Amino acid sequence: MFDLKEQIKNIWYKMPPNIKYRVYTLKKSRPMEEVLTRLQSNNINLRELNALEVFGKTGEWHTLDYGYKVKSLEVWEIDSSCKASLKRNFPFATVKIVDSYMEVERCNKKYSLIVIDNPMSTYGDYCEHFSLFPKMVTLCDENAIIIINVIPKINEDTKAEYPYLFNDIQLEKRRQFYKTNCPDKLTFEEIDSAYKNMALKEHFKTEWSFFHKRNFVYYYVFKLKKI
Repeated sequence: MFDLKEQIKNIWYKMPPNIKYRVYTLKKSRPMEEVLTRLQSNNINLRELNALEVFGKTGEWHTLDYGYKVKSLEVWEIDSSCKASLKRNFPFATVKIVDSYMEVERCNKKYSLIVIDNPMSTYGDYCEHFSLFPKMVTLCDENAIIIINVIPKINEDTKAEYPYLFNDIQLEKRRQFYKTNCPDKLTFEEIDSAYKNMALKEHFKTEWSFFHKRNFVYYYVFKLKKI
């Protein structure tokens, strides 16, 4: 039986990365593309950025939005089955099959753009991106941008669709990380303050920041400068 969806999937899989990128960029209203536009409006030259994607997967969620626009790209991904796709999608990139939470502890490189497309709940001993910090800040160049997934709150429809969200362990981890009594309902100000204070302890000041909606998840984007 002819499966059109499977045929399209196979064509996409075999498509050369430069052509795939051009097709991908025809899609409209992609949140990361809109973030990049805001960065450029803040006088950020993407061609000067040495980028790190901390949770790469195959790179097709949002790395294709910026991967071809930056000076260099390094991708971390724990799943070895994603390596071939990453190499095919980004033949110029450094791809590392590593546990990102362990790699951040031993990494001594500096990056001017760090993108953390972390899972949204608990997994193993980890929760969201919390264990990456504050060490992740020390991987920043003297001027750097960090883009993180954050969840201010969720509604009942989202909870029904993703029942694993905001389980007891996640809420307790959020309570500790954000230093809040309402881990299920965070304001943008509370989130912003948490990362600014963390960066300051590592001798970085936050020059500006903003949030950009994906769905119930937001990109939190902040620009750091070494003090």
